[in-house]
Amino acid sequence: MKNPEVLNSSNYVKVDEIIDFLPDTSVKKSPAQKLCDSKTLISIYESGWWRGNKIFEYLMGISMKDEMDLIHKILDPGKNDTILDLACGPGFYARSFAQNHPERTVYGLDLSMPMLEYASEKAGKLNIKNLFFVYADAENLPFKDSSFDAVNCCGALHLFPNINKTLSEVHRILKPGGKFSMALTMKTNTPFNKLKSGLDKKYMDVNYYYVDEFSNMLEKAGFEPKVYHCKILWMLFGGICKKD
Repeated sequence: MKNPEVLNSSNYVKVDEIIDFLPDTSVKKSPAQKLCDSKTLISIYESGWWRGNKIFEYLMGISMKDEMDLIHKILDPGKNDTILDLACGPGFYARSFAQNHPERTVYGLDLSMPMLEYASEKAGKLNIKNLFFVYADAENLPFKDSSFDAVNCCGALHLFPNINKTLSEVHRILKPGGKFSMALTMKTNTPFNKLKSGLDKKYMDVNYYYVDEFSNMLEKAGFEPKVYHCKILWMLFGGICKKD
């Protein structure tokens, strides 16, 4: 482990290079979170069949590539930064932070072991040595206070049962002035959005948030929020960590 001092506990096991903080825990998951364990979904996640799909691009109002570029613009990571990709999924953001930047230390954390296994295998094939994967809960991050320069969480905040607890945890582990980038589902009063958000909540337990509502949540959690994108179903935020 290149940078073990960020971990707040040694109570973990390593399974195929994945740091497992939940070895004996059965975590209750929503239907949407269970879907993320699907090997079929994982295999197509970054392809034109899922996130790269033109329908997704239209509904989000932004392409996968443009979202990636915007996230990097929001975080503007430094050469020696320590970065967390929260709910990293198959690891495409985590890889983008780590690859070709060996001085950085990057962690990818997720609640889906199949996702992490895929992400770890792909990072290994690319010979990325400064990227570490962690199996843990976003509401109880296994990192020390003020240990990260930047945190990214794209496509997952709307899946967390207690989003305020997660925001509080992100604030805790960020250094003062640290940056937080987010992409999540947006709620509006259009007929299509009302229908889609209602169905997603009922059948998948996915939460949608109004722009102002989420901005207020960030402020209460100790962030200075900024909206970078909001269109149809998707919004991208940045947040600067403020501490006394």
